[in-house]
Amino acid sequence: RRTMNLAMQALVGNQPVSNAMAQWNQVGIGPGQDHAFFVGLTGGTAGSCGRNQVNEVTWSGTNCGMAFGGSTLAVTTSWSSSGKVIEVDILFNNTKSWSSYDGPVRYNPNGTSINDLTRVALHELGHAAGLDHPDQAGQSVSSVMNSQISNTYTLQADDIAGAHAVAWQSTGGGSTPV
Repeated sequence: RRTMNLAMQALVGNQPVSNAMAQWNQVGIGPGQDHAFFVGLTGGTAGSCGRNQVNEVTWSGTNCGMAFGGSTLAVTTSWSSSGKVIEVDILFNNTKSWSSYDGPVRYNPNGTSINDLTRVALHELGHAAGLDHPDQAGQSVSSVMNSQISNTYTLQADDIAGAHAVAWQSTGGGSTPV
């Protein structure tokens, strides 16, 4: 089980991230595949850029003090000890404009895309579950885990298969990919 502290109220709210967690839970990931891998707690963060063994999801203007890349919407950082993940933090770029919607990518009148928090949260939570970008590994598949935003806004077969293929190991505080 991976408990994530949610602090998304400032811009869009916690619900889009909770919805993304529910999608991952519904497909049964983790060692027990018991449909309760991601658990969201609200009530603030303890410092999302430090190794405090608290998994956090929050807004930030930087990637722990370093500038986000110009097209970076969010980053997931994992910390490990002895080969086991001990903390995962997800930072959403608060310098971007955000919304939450289903369906194909939507665009502003000026032609720029409207960033969908649920779609990006699905992707970042995939990283928190141990997945990488299939398109950067030479795969050509429909996947929310691809490195570029697309019209894909729900988990695809490749995402689910990848999450089920992660090697899981139990630790004292829950289960982590190795």
